[in-house]
Amino acid sequence: YPSAVPDVLTREQDHMTQSSFQRAINVFSIVLCGLAVTICNQLVNQHITGDTGPAWFEAGCPATESGKGCEKVLKSRFSYVPPRPADTARKTEKPVGVPTAFLGMLYYATLATWLIGIGTPSYRRRYLHLAPATLVACGLAASAFYIYIMATTIGEWCTWCLVTHLINGLLGFSIFLLRPLRPAPSDVGIPGKTAQNERSHDELGGPLQPSFRSTVVTLFAMLVVTYGALNHLGFKNTLEGAKRINRNYGRCIDALKTLQNDPESMVSHWESTARTDFAQPGGVVRQPNVVDSPWTVVIFSDFACPQCKRTAARLENEIQPLFAHQLRIVFRHYPLHRSCNGSTRSTMHPHACEAARLAEAVRLLEGDAGFWRAHDLLFENQARLKAGKVDAAFLASGLSLDTDAVLGALTDDAVEARIKADTALGGAIHIRETPSVFLEGRLLHTLANQTMTFWDAMADRYWASRGEPRPAETRLRNDKKGS
Repeated sequence: YPSAVPDVLTREQDHMTQSSFQRAINVFSIVLCGLAVTICNQLVNQHITGDTGPAWFEAGCPATESGKGCEKVLKSRFSYVPPRPADTARKTEKPVGVPTAFLGMLYYATLATWLIGIGTPSYRRRYLHLAPATLVACGLAASAFYIYIMATTIGEWCTWCLVTHLINGLLGFSIFLLRPLRPAPSDVGIPGKTAQNERSHDELGGPLQPSFRSTVVTLFAMLVVTYGALNHLGFKNTLEGAKRINRNYGRCIDALKTLQNDPESMVSHWESTARTDFAQPGGVVRQPNVVDSPWTVVIFSDFACPQCKRTAARLENEIQPLFAHQLRIVFRHYPLHRSCNGSTRSTMHPHACEAARLAEAVRLLEGDAGFWRAHDLLFENQARLKAGKVDAAFLASGLSLDTDAVLGALTDDAVEARIKADTALGGAIHIRETPSVFLEGRLLHTLANQTMTFWDAMADRYWASRGEPRPAETRLRNDKKGS
């Protein structure tokens, strides 16, 4: 028996050496996974934002003016799963799918979680090793596919992508080395141990590892990692979307400032707009001073619309003086509520129809002059209107009219008929917003309508069309030129 003891010790030492070797391989594999996750995260960042990242990453994937290398690979149709359509006409559409680099990051993070929580299972639970082995087998197949795509289809190489594929190959070899091995029985040749005990221990294959609790915790951790990675991707996309919106907003502001300093461009745009024929009767005219051929402004408006209120005030107080109050202003109803406007589905302004009816009722009683008084009063009390506190009694009191007379006028069919005629016309010419302002039959761009330098340039044309020198008092003041 004593001669058998050294053999037992040798086998125990071999088993300990083998376990230590696998632990070292396990740690090495976890480090490789961490490195791959870091690289994939930077690839995702460059994929989404276009930034080259830190210096160490840029050294492997430098920015190029020709758009080759990493940039071409990350912009290829295979940069998403599933791949984008090959049809070039659809490449400009928003990509549908998940960035390939993100799936790589999720793959390495999930594998690292398994190696940390499970590592090498005991021989009695060797079936658990099928999970990382299957995962890595799929990963190796994906690596082989994308290397083939870079070599044959894209024709460019992404250095850091190749590094992750190399890491994946090393992980495949590591997972093979981490396979559970049948331990040698430790009781062979020891007095008191029977052959039956030796066979029983050999069949069992050593102690259970990992425990059921460890397995459940590891699987839960993998779910948490997946959830966290998906949220990380969503945050990156949201952040980049916000940055893109901010950049576009900045470009819009710069473009607006440029246009404001270039009124002739807005005049050219106005001239290129198709003319609308407003020869049909309707609308309410605010008569200007008597002139031979006044220019006409037609405005589709809504008494509950804040921008309509500002436009009405600007027309009267700032724009009319440029034309010596000789513009002919025609008001047409376009309340943004479908209860009285069959050309819209909007319910944005619930009290707009009521205001339009009140203004038309006053028009029946007092004519166009009465309408414009009601027009001004309704806009002055827009906040009260939005709160639903403008009714016949309020309007009659503000205009010194009899409340019963206003209530009676509201029942006249002409009130609804006039509103219906205006909204039907607005629908026919495709009005989509209020205010919609037409100068001499041509629709004004919102920017032109709000820019005083445009109106000043149009005033020059107006006075030239009349063959008269422009009066000095109609010139735009310097403090208004930036507005």
